[in-house]
Amino acid sequence: MKKVVVIFIAFIFSLQVSVADSVTVKGQGTVDYESGVFSSEPDKKDIKKARKKAVKKAWKKYVSRFDSAKRKAYRSMKDDFLSELDEYLINDPKVVEIEIDEDSATVTVYIRAEFDDGKVQAQLSESMPSTGGNNELFAFLFVTRQQGSIKQKDDKVTSMSSAETIHSASEKVKASGGSVASLDKEKAVAKTVTGGNTVRSSEQVKWIIQGSNEVDVAVKQTLLDAKYTPVEYGDIVELEDCGGGPTPEKIRNEFAKKVNMSSKTAATMKKITKRCDVPFLGVGTLDIMLASTDPVTGLTLVTVSVTAKIYDTKGRIPVGIGSVGPVQFKGLGDGEQVARNNAVIKASKNLAEQLVNQLGMR
Repeated sequence: MKKVVVIFIAFIFSLQVSVADSVTVKGQGTVDYESGVFSSEPDKKDIKKARKKAVKKAWKKYVSRFDSAKRKAYRSMKDDFLSELDEYLINDPKVVEIEIDEDSATVTVYIRAEFDDGKVQAQLSESMPSTGGNNELFAFLFVTRQQGSIKQKDDKVTSMSSAETIHSASEKVKASGGSVASLDKEKAVAKTVTGGNTVRSSEQVKWIIQGSNEVDVAVKQTLLDAKYTPVEYGDIVELEDCGGGPTPEKIRNEFAKKVNMSSKTAATMKKITKRCDVPFLGVGTLDIMLASTDPVTGLTLVTVSVTAKIYDTKGRIPVGIGSVGPVQFKGLGDGEQVARNNAVIKASKNLAEQLVNQLGMR
């Protein structure tokens, strides 16, 4: 018989929303235990062992989100990180559920660990190569958009049926005695065939364009710190000698109607960037999903999905030299606006760091 014990921690995220550089990750750990003489349940040591294993699983999940440059740096420091894992936890991991399976004699502990992302990134930076850009120009346009509504059509069901009646030939019986009597015996057999198909439609998402101040600020500052010169794409378009083409407003409107901008628009952006002697171009989206309620804390939860591409425009043909995502970031808050801001700020900072890291690897 499986026995499940659930423990909810009401204040599990009370600190996360106020710590800008924290990342909370779920983890679970399962270990075997031996039943005692007086109890068939695991003791505290077994639960502690499962909890420790869960923290390592959460850490592994956290590390898997690093970009290629950070993963390379992490591999050279992996043993150091694992030996001092507690140093990178902001608080003790919160146990949200303990599951005891008496049939298999195992105990599973589910936790949420809050890692000090700022401290981890600072440690990784010491082992990463310098990403100095020699003040090279970097043009960018990142569009922030929010799901306004999601339309899901009902499944279209088509049913078909056919019926066929088979009649036997009339039997003519000739009576003896001269006159003819006609006796029609009709045998009817019904045959029915049914079938059909179901057509499912994909979701239709309506996007609402939002301000991009958070991501613009984060990208500019990170590029400046890495010795690049950030230039907003809108400033290039306005240049008389090399500008022209679609304005940022037109491009944002295009992203409001489609998941991706057209190949024609993308080609024009790269052409203008090259014509204005700007060697690098970054384009992407921050998609804010519909808010929901976190099942553990009851706080509002908002997820932001980030996707971006980086182009080198110096050659005859602009080429892609890096990409980001799609990767998701979650924010919590007492209301939708707070949760949204937390998620967008976290996503913007990560996007900017990944841009610089990938530029340094070219």
